[in-house]
Amino acid sequence: AGSSPDTKRNFKILSVDTPTSVCPRRRTSMPDEVDLSFVFYVSGHGLGHLTRCAEVARALLRTRNGAAPPRRVTFVTNAANCEVLGTREVDGEGGVCRVMHLLEEGVEVGIRDRRLDAGARQRDAFCIDIDETRDGALAFHRDIDMLIAEEVRWLRESRPDVVVSDVVGLAFPAARQAGVPVVLMTNFSWGFIYRPFIREGEDDGAFRSVVGREEEMVGQADGFLRLAGFSVFGPRSLESMAVDVPLIARPIREGREAMRSRLRIDEDAKVCLLMTGGHSLGVDFDWQTIGDANASSPSSSWLFFVTASMLGDARGEDLPPNVRLVPPKAYVPDFVAMADVVIGKIGYGTVSECLSSRTPLVYVPRENFCEEEDLRKLLERQRAGLEMPRETFLAGDWCNALSTALQMRPAVLAIDTDGARIAAAIIVDAAERKKRSAC
Repeated sequence: AGSSPDTKRNFKILSVDTPTSVCPRRRTSMPDEVDLSFVFYVSGHGLGHLTRCAEVARALLRTRNGAAPPRRVTFVTNAANCEVLGTREVDGEGGVCRVMHLLEEGVEVGIRDRRLDAGARQRDAFCIDIDETRDGALAFHRDIDMLIAEEVRWLRESRPDVVVSDVVGLAFPAARQAGVPVVLMTNFSWGFIYRPFIREGEDDGAFRSVVGREEEMVGQADGFLRLAGFSVFGPRSLESMAVDVPLIARPIREGREAMRSRLRIDEDAKVCLLMTGGHSLGVDFDWQTIGDANASSPSSSWLFFVTASMLGDARGEDLPPNVRLVPPKAYVPDFVAMADVVIGKIGYGTVSECLSSRTPLVYVPRENFCEEEDLRKLLERQRAGLEMPRETFLAGDWCNALSTALQMRPAVLAIDTDGARIAAAIIVDAAERKKRSAC
C-alpha cells in the first residue's frame, strides 16, 4: 500500500508493485497474495531501457529455494520491443491482459500499454532529427497534465509499494500525488537530451519550458539509482541522494563455443555483429561491399551477423555469403559474446552488453544525442571502444577498424556488471523498511 501524500518523504531508495487491477486474477504464475509489488515506468525510446529494467525485475523475482518469492511487477510502457522478452495474452476476470515472460521458472510480469514520453526522433540509426524531436516534445507536453492525472488515478487504485522510473518524467509527479515513493534509475534525463536543442537568440520559451519541466519532474524522485556511464543532469538535490549502481547487462546464456558449434562457425573464424538498437541504416547501404572487401583480402576475411531491421529495403537473399541474418527471436547477448567485435552505436544496452562479454565495440558516432559522451568515456576507460567515422562505415571500409578492435578484447574487465542484483537488493531493502515503518 502506498503512503499518504503528506507522509514525510525520507525514503532513500525504494521498491515497486503490480496491481491486480492491471492483471486480473488468472491462471498464471503471478501470485494472488504478495508481500511486495513493483511498478516500472519504462520509456519506449530504445531497447536498452526495457532490457535493463527487465533485468532488475528478474532479480526482484528470483526464486528462493525453488519457489518464486511472493512479489509482483507491472511494466508501464509503450515499448514496441516487449516482444523481444517474450509476451503473451492471458484471460482474467476483468478481460484479456498482456504479460511478459521473465524467468525460466515461468514467472511473468504484467504490461500496461501507455505512451509515457516523447523520446527522440531518429532520421536513422546514427542521427537524431532535432526539429522532429522538438515538435514531438512540444506536442507531448501539451497533454502532460492530463497524462499525469490518469497515472495518479491508476496508482491510487493499484496501491504499489514503490514506483521505479528509468527516464519517464511524468512518473514522478504522478507518484508524488498518489502518495507512492518513487525511484529514479537512469544514466540521463530527457531534459538533459533536449537542452542543446534550445534555439538561442530567438524566442524559444515554449521549448525552454519543456526542458525545465522535464528536469523539474525527475527532481521529485525520492531516491536515485545512478547507472554507470551517467551524465550530470537535473537539480542538485539528485546528486545528494545518488547511489551509484554498476552496469546492468543481460546475462550470457549460451557460451561462445556452444554458439559457434550450433551455428557451424569455426572457432578461429572472425565474427562481427552489427547492432543498431532496432533502427535501420536509413540509407541504401550496399551490403555487397562487405563481400567484395573479404574477396579482395581473404587473409582478413570476416563473417558478419546483422539484424533484419538494419536491412531497410534489402532482402536476406540479397546478402553476400559472408553476411548472415540474426534470427528474429534470437537472444542477442549470446551473439555479442560469440562475436569478436561489435559494430554499432553507443547506447546503454549496447555498451553494457559489450563490456559484460568483453567484446570490443566499434562505434559510429550518433549525432545530436549527448548521452553518448559519458558512455564513450566509460568505454575508453575500459579500452573497449573504437570510433569509426560515419563516412567510413557507409563506405564499407571496415577492415582497419576491425583489425584494430580485434587486438582490444580485454582478458579482465575492470568494471562490475552485477548492477541488476545490486539495484534489486537496494530496492527491496528500502521497500521492506518502508513497509515496517508504516506498521
